[in-house]
Amino acid sequence: MPSLSWTRRLPRISRKAVLVGLAVFLALVVAAGVVLWTRPVLKVATVEITGTSHLQPAEVHEASGISEGQNLVRVNEAAAATAVAQLEWVESVTVARSLPSTVSIRVTEHTPVLFTRKDGQPLLIDEHGEAFAYGDPPEGTMEATGEATNDPAVMGELVRAVNEIDPGVRAQVASVSVPHQWEVEFRLADGRVVYWGSLEDARDKALAMRTVLTRAGEHWDVSNPRLVTVR
Repeated sequence: MPSLSWTRRLPRISRKAVLVGLAVFLALVVAAGVVLWTRPVLKVATVEITGTSHLQPAEVHEASGISEGQNLVRVNEAAAATAVAQLEWVESVTVARSLPSTVSIRVTEHTPVLFTRKDGQPLLIDEHGEAFAYGDPPEGTMEATGEATNDPAVMGELVRAVNEIDPGVRAQVASVSVPHQWEVEFRLADGRVVYWGSLEDARDKALAMRTVLTRAGEHWDVSNPRLVTVR
């Protein structure tokens, strides 16, 4: 007996119907976008600011130009970030929107390492050797003096050298004298002096400095970290 087979034919969807459906879908998307753009359906209810230490969150909020009740869709993240980046303490900033009603502003502040004096005012210098603001030096910031502090390249090298110094040792240093890059001298708050000479071999000199400060002596020379002497 011959076998029977059944084939179910599915209705064909015409190309015209597909195009019409796609057009309707796109029209709905565009209409929704127009509504969200022109009418404050989604409003800013919260502006979250993180990463501030020396800056006040209210200062960052004001600089951003973003206000509660603003249309969330029309928040210009790039413009807000550019405006906040103009604040002296801001090293970098990101601005992002989160549905349904939040704008997040994340700030990274400069980390002051040194300061010099310009026209009698303290000028703060960050961990990259960049001068970024005038103001009172935070605790632990080291004063740099000498003619070479006017040379950005030397200051960059000096900051890298200071970053090699143990934090416990750095806390004891009151200032560093830099008449030029070959005559660097650290002066501690208790009056002791550690002469580095050049800024070369900073890591070895930092280790030697930590060692000599555990010994008796007022003036140390670590310009050759393998042959430390008392001056």
